[in-house]
Amino acid sequence: MIKLNLLPPQEKNRLNNEQLQRWIIFYGVYLWAILLIFAFLMSFVLLYINLQMQSAAKNLTTTQSSLKGTDLKTQQEKQRRLILQLKKSRKFKTAKKIILRFWPRSRISRLRASGLMLF
Repeated sequence: MIKLNLLPPQEKNRLNNEQLQRWIIFYGVYLWAILLIFAFLMSFVLLYINLQMQSAAKNLTTTQSSLKGTDLKTQQEKQRRLILQLKKSRKFKTAKKIILRFWPRSRISRLRASGLMLF
């Protein structure tokens, strides 16, 4: 198929630039939407982990307070398992802090869609 474009060179460049701009805007909005969905889903994971940490801390305090009148070895085993569970969740929180050090929330909140014109 023969493709003829009889427009002047300036008009050809302008049309090519407009087409490139449309593609950049399209993929930019698409990528931004995917990132927002990912951040939304990750917030549920963080909420779940925080709830697990709170319940594990409660279990630890009740286990420590109920040591009276029960078998000491079983209570120590329960306490050891709860402490291990808390350590795992704390490791996740420190990893989260390390990630946020490289991409702090203040930098995320400063992001603005500037220079985009959607028709």
